[in-house]
Amino acid sequence: MKRILVIDDDLSCRLLLTKLLESEGYEVASADAAEAGLEAAWSQRPDLVITDFDMPVYNGLKAIRMLHCDSNLQVPVIIVSGVTDESVLEHGADAFFRKPVNGEQLLAKVAELLSAAALVGGLPG
Repeated sequence: MKRILVIDDDLSCRLLLTKLLESEGYEVASADAAEAGLEAAWSQRPDLVITDFDMPVYNGLKAIRMLHCDSNLQVPVIIVSGVTDESVLEHGADAFFRKPVNGEQLLAKVAELLSAAALVGGLPG
């Protein structure tokens, strides 16, 4: 079972994303701030991270940079935000969705990124 970490300071968005992902059989962990999300990522080793961009203390870009600093945690990251644009893709995000997110499109992208990560992870290095 693939594990997904959802990081968003908006409780309703976290719950919506959690319910959507769990309905597809994913194991979901969540955090209400980037700092807590980073701690969860380091301890739980998710297969994919979905994060908001605009959060207190650390924004989504700082969270991506910190995740990518850990060579043991090279996982796809999806930004879901209402306050930024696709320029986040230039800073290490693998996908961007504007809130309110289209659930069907998000699930398709999650499946695509998890499949690609599994292929890359399965190749001899």
